[in-house]
Amino acid sequence: MEGERDPWKLATFVEPEVQATAEDIAKSLEGNWREELLFVLRQHVEFYRIYQQKITDCDLRLRKHLESLGSKVDLKTQSIGHRPKGKKKSKNAPGFDLRTELYRVTGIDWTQINGIDVLTAQTVIAEAGADLSAFPTESSSPVGWD
Repeated sequence: MEGERDPWKLATFVEPEVQATAEDIAKSLEGNWREELLFVLRQHVEFYRIYQQKITDCDLRLRKHLESLGSKVDLKTQSIGHRPKGKKKSKNAPGFDLRTELYRVTGIDWTQINGIDVLTAQTVIAEAGADLSAFPTESSSPVGWD
């Protein structure tokens, strides 16, 4: 959008995860640089940046809210430890350490539960609360649930 039209130079900006070859990417970037299409592209990039800022604003508000909640765990004496193997940080996770904040507030490292990542934990806490006493445990589950 800033005037570069060489497809080979543009291909150098591709994210590392892209599987296509540089040649395929360069070929796909050859084309007609019509002014009306560049205008639409600029509009979309502008919206993308606005939405990214809105997401950052939500992350800041979430962090501020979590910091206002009391602690069930003193992180200085009971640190959370390493992230469980096989559980990567989600690219949609907030820009702060949500796992540690949820641990501090609830006293539970939710990511130790199979199938639960930090975003799922956040959703469960937001919907059902952090008090899990209403749910049966393995030892208290009704007959036939095992």
